[in-house]
Amino acid sequence: MKIRSLLPLLALTLSLSTGFAQEQSTGFCGTHRHDLDAISEQLQANLANAELQANFERSGAITYVPIRFYIVQKNDGTGGIALENVMDMLCGMNELYLEMDIQFYIKGNIVYLKNSTLYDDPMSSAGYQAMVNQRLKGFMNIFITKQTGDANVLAYYTSGWPSWESDLIVIRHSDVMKGTYTIEHEIGHYFTILHTFNGWECDPWEGPKHGNPLTSAFAPCNSTKPPFNSVTAELADGSNSTTAGDFFTDTPADYNLGLGWNDCSYSGGARDKNGVLLNPDEKNIMGYFSQCPDYYFSNQQKAAIQADLTARKNANPANNRYLNTTLTPELQEVGEASALFPVNGGASNGLSGVSLEWLAGPGAKSYIVRIDRFTSFKFQPKYYYVNSPEVTLDFNLNNNAKYYWQVYPYNEYNTCSSWGDIFSFTAGVATATSEIPGVESVAVESNPMSAGTELTLLLALQEDPGLSLEISDLTGR
Repeated sequence: MKIRSLLPLLALTLSLSTGFAQEQSTGFCGTHRHDLDAISEQLQANLANAELQANFERSGAITYVPIRFYIVQKNDGTGGIALENVMDMLCGMNELYLEMDIQFYIKGNIVYLKNSTLYDDPMSSAGYQAMVNQRLKGFMNIFITKQTGDANVLAYYTSGWPSWESDLIVIRHSDVMKGTYTIEHEIGHYFTILHTFNGWECDPWEGPKHGNPLTSAFAPCNSTKPPFNSVTAELADGSNSTTAGDFFTDTPADYNLGLGWNDCSYSGGARDKNGVLLNPDEKNIMGYFSQCPDYYFSNQQKAAIQADLTARKNANPANNRYLNTTLTPELQEVGEASALFPVNGGASNGLSGVSLEWLAGPGAKSYIVRIDRFTSFKFQPKYYYVNSPEVTLDFNLNNNAKYYWQVYPYNEYNTCSSWGDIFSFTAGVATATSEIPGVESVAVESNPMSAGTELTLLLALQEDPGLSLEISDLTGR
């Protein structure tokens, strides 16, 4: 049995609780008309090669899509998004796209790019070229930047048509989380799904401006691509839906009515050219309505996504749109970590070069570790990213101060585990001894012990030694 004398706790610990609310950001998709036209052209090719069933059914055969994430920082290495936000976002992506038998995983290391121009303005020529130079064929490439180049743009897809030299997604920091549906929307564009209000991006419907009923047969944002060279305004009864709007028959007409609408129930009274009231699907993920409890793709949108995935898989590997889906990631679910050293509630046994060690749960391959003086992890947190269940701290601890630490285990596919239990220790040196003044003898009953046996510790004291005792097994529990 090990007896440790614990250092007195001198630091006052303040526990702060923070709520994590999943809210939709204010802004819109920045996918350019040029790219929407490229999407439209590829969608038409996919529609010609696939029968879009009204009742989409899952096959159950999962396709695993490799993703290469790029966390963009300033030139000096500052900035960038917390890695756990990326894990959380990937978790949300997989929850939604499982309905289409698509799952995403991190292939290789996450790339950290030091480029201030790209960090602040990926829409600039220099920012765009930096992304084109970095992207890898065979992967879905997602760049995470501080800003998108437009204060109102949350994210966007850029094609690089006609060569598809970019074929990548950009998303700003504020939307890198589960529950905003921003990245899921942009992945829809990646797989050739248009906005439900295609043709109205540049000029959302207003009665005094566009007429009510609508006075034109065409949407205001003209397309430059065949087959129509302009975007026909979809009718409320859907009679022209295969040649108008987003070209799907199961997504009701929408003239960008969600932009600026403050809830999930449209009642603005917009009428089509025939005077029929529009009834848009507020919950469609390719629209702009906010504050809905959940979002989804229509059955035909799901089928079109599958059709484009098939086209990408079957493309020549030299093609910029090619996706390499031949590999299967580590699929084992990730278990929580448990502290080995310092023992939870124990001492650090030093102030410099202290290592944190933990027992890895099943399926874990990589870890995010954070340590701070308070359980809020908002005071002076330090983060570490490692691929083995230990990390050596690169700073000196304050003697007698209490520290808290957590582990976020994950693997390339399973990223939903989040932060585990909060462990604590007191900075200082634990002393091992076989003789303690005032203690005459120490005995343990039963000894040896078997599983389920109650432990009794017997101390024969000559006086009160003022001890605090901690007993741990070989795993630190």
